[in-house]
Amino acid sequence: MKEYTKLVIPTIEAQMEKEGIELWKLPSGRMIGNCPLCDDNTKSMMINPERQVFVCDKCNKGGQLVTFLKYFKEFTRTQAEIYLERQAIVAIEKEKLEISLRMDKGDE
Repeated sequence: MKEYTKLVIPTIEAQMEKEGIELWKLPSGRMIGNCPLCDDNTKSMMINPERQVFVCDKCNKGGQLVTFLKYFKEFTRTQAEIYLERQAIVAIEKEKLEISLRMDKGDE
């Protein structure tokens, strides 16, 4: 039987934190942070986790995760998509390895 695995793309806030961007959660559920795309030090960037978008009031850049990576990593859209796909594949392989190790421990 062929095994199918769904690639899980991270949320925009999880990816930003993975990239080292510190975020603060607001009572509304939205998040703010210093925009890494401009000289921001006043928490001008807003992240809407529900819609999975970001916008910076200082540099006026915004969009979804792929757009963020285009600006942040200076990627093309295709490069950003491949980057996310590779991260997802690495996460899947890591999970498979952990399952395999747990199964091996159970056999001993």
